[in-house]
Amino acid sequence: MSETATMTGLKVWKCAKCGAQFFPRRLLCLRCESPELAEDGHVHEAVVEEITVVRHVLGQEGWKPRRIANVRTPGNLMLTVGLLDESQIGQRIEIGQDGTAPVGRAKG
Repeated sequence: MSETATMTGLKVWKCAKCGAQFFPRRLLCLRCESPELAEDGHVHEAVVEEITVVRHVLGQEGWKPRRIANVRTPGNLMLTVGLLDESQIGQRIEIGQDGTAPVGRAKG
């Protein structure tokens, strides 16, 4: 993960029928199975709910441990993001993308 990832938020989609938000885009709503999903802007922040460290990945050479976190957005969307810093549980972070991967770091 790049320390220079852009923190411009994550584009999210919303179900027109039940209002559930999603990232990444889905073909059907996971809650009500409606195919009516539309872009719902960007989410720029979240709160860290839990953290773990991925220490080993099968088939990867030179892998370095990486911190990942489950986070909750203001719209109650749960995401898994790569942490770019030492953010802690309960901390509000800014979120963005590194390529196609969602990432987060402490605000400010």
